[in-house]
Amino acid sequence: MRSLLLALLVSCADPYEDTKKVDTIEAWEAYIATGPSGSRLLGAQDRLEELMIEKARASKALADYDAVLKKFPSSKQKKALRDERTEIHQAKAEAENTKEAWDTFVKENPWVDGTVVKSAQNRLAVAEYMPNLAFGDVKVEPVNLAGLADGPKDGWGIGTTVTNNGTKTITVLNLVAQLTDASGAILRNTGWEPLVGAKYSTGQYTPEEVAAPLKPGESRAWTTTTGEVPDGWAQTAKVVPTKIAFEAETTPAP
Repeated sequence: MRSLLLALLVSCADPYEDTKKVDTIEAWEAYIATGPSGSRLLGAQDRLEELMIEKARASKALADYDAVLKKFPSSKQKKALRDERTEIHQAKAEAENTKEAWDTFVKENPWVDGTVVKSAQNRLAVAEYMPNLAFGDVKVEPVNLAGLADGPKDGWGIGTTVTNNGTKTITVLNLVAQLTDASGAILRNTGWEPLVGAKYSTGQYTPEEVAAPLKPGESRAWTTTTGEVPDGWAQTAKVVPTKIAFEAETTPAP
C-alpha cells in the first residue's frame, strides 16, 4: 500500500495538495518518503503527528502511543502522551492484576514518578503472593454511612473475608474495592482500608484485630463503605489487595 501511494504521489503535479485531500497516516508517510523539504516537509510532519496522536487517543492502544512517541521523540505533547500511556497501561495492569502485568508496567514506563513506581512495586509484591490469598464472596448491600441501625440507607457497604493460605505472617495488607459494571469492567476504586496493619493516617484509630498480623491459616473479615457510585454501576464489586508486607523471617541459631 505504501509503495503504491509513493508511486502515485511521485507522478502527481502537486503531491502535497493531493496528500492533503487524502489526509491519512499512510498518505503522509508516503509523501514524506518522496523527500520534500522546507515548509512542506514541516507541514507534512506536523499533520502526520496530529493524525498519529488522534489515532492513539481514539484506540487507547499502547502500540499506537509507542509509535507516535518513537517517530516524534521531541513532540511538544510528549509529556501528555506519556502520562496518557501510563494511565492506560496502569488500568490494564490493574484489570489483569498479575505479576507479569505489573512487571511489564514498571519496565515499559520508566518515566513515571516515584509515587507511581512505588504503587506498582507494591502491586507486584501483592501479585506474587496472590496465589496464597483466598477471598470469599464479595457482599454489596445498602447501609447507613453513619452506622445508625435505624438511619436511612444513604450508602453502600462492601465486604469479604480473606484467608492467608501461605507460609508467611502478613503484617500489612491493604485492600481496595473496585466498583464494576455488568460486564465486570472496573468503573472506580473506593474504600482503601487495611485488612492487616495501621490506617494510612496516624490520627485514625486502628482496632487491635486489624493491627494484629495475619498468620498462616488465619482468616479475617474486611468491610468498607462508600457514598459515591459511578454511572453504570451494577451494584457489584471486586476486592483486591494493593500493598503487602510480611513479618521478618529469622534464621534459627546453629
